[in-house]
Parts: sequence; structure tokens; C-alpha cells
Amino acid sequence: MLFIDADCLVFRRLDSVFDYCAGRGLCVQGKFIESGDWYGRVTDHLATHGIESIPKFNGGMIYYERTDPCRMMLQRCFEEGQRHSDSGFVFDSQLIPEEPYVALAIAKMQDAEGSTHVIPDEQDFVNTATGLIGKLDLDVRRNRCSFVCRRFDVRFVEPTIFHASRYINFAIYWKQLDALAWLAKYEASHEFGFMSFWHRVQRSINRRYLKYVKRVF
Repeated sequence: MLFIDADCLVFRRLDSVFDYCAGRGLCVQGKFIESGDWYGRVTDHLATHGIESIPKFNGGMIYYERTDPCRMMLQRCFEEGQRHSDSGFVFDSQLIPEEPYVALAIAKMQDAEGSTHVIPDEQDFVNTATGLIGKLDLDVRRNRCSFVCRRFDVRFVEPTIFHASRYINFAIYWKQLDALAWLAKYEASHEFGFMSFWHRVQRSINRRYLKYVKRVF
């Protein structure tokens, strides 16, 4: 099963995600960290929960399998979430985010074979463009998504899945949704190989020119 957040745009087939994650249980993309700030001070989290590191990831994409080890892992995630009031994680919302409690379960069960795996962030199955540097090149009609950003390091990214996240507050994201809606409407109302009137006119003019210069007969 592959969970993808509702505010995501997919730019490539997902076969590579399934192939990579197969047999690895619950998979998220990120990096184990030992310091810094993530839902509060990381060093405090490590001390509170008796762990050496915790995976920092974004929940826009989560993979899991219907196996006993993975079911145990999911149960552990729920259990950690139910103890959220004692977890020490800090967030500015009444909604409880899934990331810190999934991360905590992963940190505590990472040695259980077939139950969990942290995909290296450089794999770029999913990216939120956090720390964007310069222009966000986003165009669903040309199937193009690329940018430079500063996450764990500075690098050029062409993600399989773009997780809009904070970019839902930017017009460029909503323009892509409008473009997708238009394409879906077009597909439903036009037959296979449809050619518009103006396209046919252009073809006629170009053909006359090509016949004149003896490129076609």
C-alpha cells in the first residue's frame, strides 16, 4: 500500500517506489538525526524515549505491506500516537501530526527485520521543496518538476512525487490543479486523436508550403 497525501502531484510512474520498498515493511523517506529541532529539541526527544536517533521525514508518502511484521509496526505507531500527551513533541495545531509518532515507532523497532525502513532522502521519491533556492519549475502539462533546495544538503531535485505542503499557499500549485482538471474534462469530451479546427487549418497551410518547396507530393 502506498499512502500519498492529497496535496501531492505525481510526475512519474510509481513502479520504482514499489520495487525499492518491496519486503521492507513500513517505509518513509528521510534521514536519522541526533540533534537540531523537529517538533521540539531532538536531543530532548532522544533522552525522553531512550533512543540514539530518530528519523526526520515528511508524511506525504508512506509505504507499508500486509505482513505480520508490518502490522506490528503499524500497531506500534498507533500506540505511540495514543501516548502523544506524554511524548514531549511540540506542534502548533489541534490536529496530531503522524510524523513524530511514526518516527518514534521506527526508531524503537528499526532492528525488527521486515518491519521498517528509512529510504535515503537522496532517493527523491518525494520532496516538498522545503528550503527552495530560486525558481520552482512546476508544469503538469509538460510533466516537469525540478528545483534546487536546501534540505539536509543543497542539491538539484527532480522528485517522483511533489508534496505541495506549504506551497498550497502559492498560485503556481493551484494553476497545476486547474490544468489537470482541464485535461480531465478534455479527455472526457474529445475522441481519440481529436484535431481542432485551427490545427487542421495549420496542417493545410503547412502542407501547401511543403508541396511548393517539393518536400512532400
